Formats: sequence, C-alpha cells, structure tokens
Amino acid sequence: MLWLLLIVFNFPIYHILVRYVFWDDWGGFWKALKFFFTPELFSALRGEFYEDLWEELKLTLFLGACAGLILAEYQLLQPLWKN
Repeated sequence: MLWLLLIVFNFPIYHILVRYVFWDDWGGFWKALKFFFTPELFSALRGEFYEDLWEELKLTLFLGACAGLILAEYQLLQPLWKN
C-alpha cells in the first residue's frame, strides 16, 4: 500500500523531472517513448540512430530516477508506516 501511495504522490516530482531536467516539454517524453519502442535498425535507416540512442538514454535515466526516488522514500518511511 505504501508503494502505491508513493507512486501516486510523486507525480509532481515526475512532472518536474520531465519538464525541467530531461526534456523541455511532454512532447520530448513521448518522442523518447516512440524511440524506445522503435528498433534501432529502423532508426538507423531513417538517419535517427544517434537521436534514438540519446532519447533512450534520457528515458532510462528518468525511469531510474523515478524508481530510485520511490525506493529511497520507501526506505525512509517504511519504519514509520504501521501495517
């Protein structure tokens, strides 16, 4: 239950990470998701190989930051949380 609460209450932090740290707007985030699901061969044939790699790296770092934030908060709050 605590995991779910942390995921939901951190949405403003996710928004800050998307808008100000990794991308300029949500369009960049959706573009990164598009590249994530596009095979690298197709991106290379379209001449977007390095852009694909860069966007996938930013998406991976974003997801890692979100997961790390939730894990750190869970470790801090779990002793205080009474089940």
